[in-house]
Amino acid sequence: MVGHTSRDEGSAIILVLMVLVLATALGTTLAAVTLNNLQSARRSDEATKVLNAAEAGVSQAVTFMRQNGVAALRCRDTGTPDSPSWTDCGTAYGRSNPVGPAGASAGGAHYSAWVEEVTRLTSSVDQGVYRVHAVGTLAPGAVADCATVAAACRSITAEVVVSNFDLRGVYSKSIEGNSSGNATIKNESIFTTDCFPMRGRASLSITGFDSAHNIPAGVHTSGIIVNGPASRCNDLTKSIHHSGPCNPSFPYDQDSQGGSLGGTGCEAGTAAYPGVYGVKSPASDGVWGSKIESQQSMQQVFGLAYPPLTDDVVDKLKAIAEEDGTFRSTNTWPTQTVAAASRGVFFFDLSGKTGNAAKLDLAGLPSPFNQESAACNGPIIIVRNGNAVISPSNSDAVVGASVFLLSPGGGTGIATLNGGHLYGGIFAEAIDFSGNTYLEPPTCTDGVFNAALLAISIRSYSEDD
Repeated sequence: MVGHTSRDEGSAIILVLMVLVLATALGTTLAAVTLNNLQSARRSDEATKVLNAAEAGVSQAVTFMRQNGVAALRCRDTGTPDSPSWTDCGTAYGRSNPVGPAGASAGGAHYSAWVEEVTRLTSSVDQGVYRVHAVGTLAPGAVADCATVAAACRSITAEVVVSNFDLRGVYSKSIEGNSSGNATIKNESIFTTDCFPMRGRASLSITGFDSAHNIPAGVHTSGIIVNGPASRCNDLTKSIHHSGPCNPSFPYDQDSQGGSLGGTGCEAGTAAYPGVYGVKSPASDGVWGSKIESQQSMQQVFGLAYPPLTDDVVDKLKAIAEEDGTFRSTNTWPTQTVAAASRGVFFFDLSGKTGNAAKLDLAGLPSPFNQESAACNGPIIIVRNGNAVISPSNSDAVVGASVFLLSPGGGTGIATLNGGHLYGGIFAEAIDFSGNTYLEPPTCTDGVFNAALLAISIRSYSEDD
């Protein structure tokens, strides 16, 4: 009995030890799994935080572009894919100077953002492309990417398309009164849907190169261009193209009476601009040679619209003017202090006004917008249901802005220019060139852009890490 009891006790000890080993292994495994789960949860939480921070960086960069435009965002790679070379990246939102918040977010993450210029937006480029690089990290300090970050880090690239609305040239349903005075239009074209009279008047000068449409400056109408007064607009014998499609005095003019320039004296001069003056074909969209077949064709080829601003854009601009104190329901201008602090949007709603109360004197435009340099910032003047005028007594006035007269008929929407120097485009129901008026686009290094008029959209969005 004694020996048997010893053998049982030894077996029990072995069984207990095996249970202890198994329990220890299970406990160790459970601890390791728990620790691993905790670490995974922490890493997942950190990844979410830094990804959210990177997304905040994208939003911040796009907001900057909406508020300030893109003229200062010149950071770009001038090298090759194998050997990048970054240029002009030292300013804010450049690769060497990414921008982030002063402190961390509520979750403890930080973001950095910089913008790469892919395709620069200029007056001759309809769409600019900019690449936003945003980094989210738990480490403090602004960084351009995650390469040198030891802590949790995620990066996002968003490709942003930026397009600009600007009034390019002189666009009116009709031209009136250009039988007196000296009107000079330089480096921009005139577009109209009606008759353009007095084309041969020596004191009407249209010269230079229309860089907005990449053609020599001229007159383009879906109506008729005549060498006589407005009373002869129905007389086709007064058309500048009555004797043939090529008028050597006005080789770049186009109207409904034009035709093919092939084999004419105008062919050589217009051959460099086949998209406008080429031969008739399905691709010519109704504008070819010296011929414009319809208003729709003219608008499509030259990027015009009637009316030039959609209701949504008008509402947006009105809201900006109301915020800045530059909205008026009378024809009085805001003060110079208010104008200088504004975003350059002046909105006059003259609905219901009559006589002089329905006329805005453009010569009253406050400083700093009464000079050419201001026009490079793209200020605009909108007159709803009213007229605009520069009187002979203000013949030296300078208007550094584009002008929109949004008045669908009813005897309003008329711009009477008895002088002045307008640096910018103009849209009106009718334009009266009665005085010594000068119209030309401003000379600007970076083009004419108003951040309030930029259309900005994200074309692609990708997580890099």
